Amino acid sequence: MSVKRVFFGVLQKIMVICCAIFFGFANAFSANLPAGYTELEYIESTGTQYIDTGISGFNTGNWEIYAKWLLPVATQTNSYANVFSAYYGENYNSYRIITKLTDSSAYYISGNSKAGGGSALVADKAINQIHTATARNGSVIFDGETINTPTQGTALPSNVNLGIFARGDASGKVVARIYSVNVKKDGVLIGDFVPAKNSSGVVGMYDTVGNRFYTNAGTGTFTAGPVVLNPCRNLFDSNGVSIQTGTAIGTDGSLSSNSAVNTCTTYIPVQPSTTYTISGNRLGSDTVYFRLAQYKSDKTFISRSENSTGERNSYTFTTGASTYYIRFHYIVTADINTYQLEQGSTATEYVPFCSNAIKIATTAYNAARFNSVQTDLNNAVATIREIVTKTINQTAAIASLQADKQTRP
Repeated sequence: MSVKRVFFGVLQKIMVICCAIFFGFANAFSANLPAGYTELEYIESTGTQYIDTGISGFNTGNWEIYAKWLLPVATQTNSYANVFSAYYGENYNSYRIITKLTDSSAYYISGNSKAGGGSALVADKAINQIHTATARNGSVIFDGETINTPTQGTALPSNVNLGIFARGDASGKVVARIYSVNVKKDGVLIGDFVPAKNSSGVVGMYDTVGNRFYTNAGTGTFTAGPVVLNPCRNLFDSNGVSIQTGTAIGTDGSLSSNSAVNTCTTYIPVQPSTTYTISGNRLGSDTVYFRLAQYKSDKTFISRSENSTGERNSYTFTTGASTYYIRFHYIVTADINTYQLEQGSTATEYVPFCSNAIKIATTAYNAARFNSVQTDLNNAVATIREIVTKTINQTAAIASLQADKQTRP
């Protein structure tokens, strides 16, 4: 064995150790998906791919289907290309967002309304710009604007599936980037589809509610968008958080009746002496009003504050030295699918809440994770020292043998 070979063998071991530590640390802060899956900003189709969610039963209950997407082309490859769709025929009700073949700036939208004659036309929407929509019973919220679609047809058959990038029956595929889709029935989240790829590099959408990875049901392959390095920044859980409608935060931090005008959150864990920003949209208005209260670790009230007049869509505040919880209230007309509570003084692009967000935000968790990583680093340093020591000894032994060999007659 040569000295050169020993050296490169040691270098390889050190690189393996460092990579293991780095990726282990990074994974702790991007655990929105289970092991083996990587979250992506979006996935993109070329007009031949789609996802069959398997979600059906739209003939009963109150449904809300939310999507965030971008159309990268001015014209589509298929007529009436669908961002998402639960559709059976023109005389039936449907939930869908579809764009025209020759004009991707125009959409037909339906919120449990008759597909033929009951869809609303939304025109002059920018290409290569992100849009959002929530289709629900009798209306669609498109880019924050509520558009009524009240005309009724025959109820959808119970076996009609919801499709993403197309209808559930695979027709009407769209060329699009989709960032997220979630589905609620009677106010309960039953599907939360996150762009992702698995450990084999296959691209699709992971349903964090059903814990299932959905891959392309059409032809070709989806294109993966950039990897999301920190998806767990939103501390506000619009689906699972305990909220109290008709309550507001009083001057002493307690909740008071407010005639169903406001809704108050439960206690949300935060860090002391840290800056946070709340942001979100209000239906039919540009201005959002926020009021919040801070509490100690035992939930004793500390202080109350609110955004000032003219402050639009966000509120930045700093927690006190003894603050470990906050709660805030918002007006009932808020579009909570756009609400975000995050560290920092700037409102960033909305991402859905994930369960790991609270863990990351809490001081105790950060301290425990830091200690764990520090232990890993200490162990790694000890291992590297051991490898280096052995290498020095091996190198010295090899050099000695080579010297003896050269001095032999």
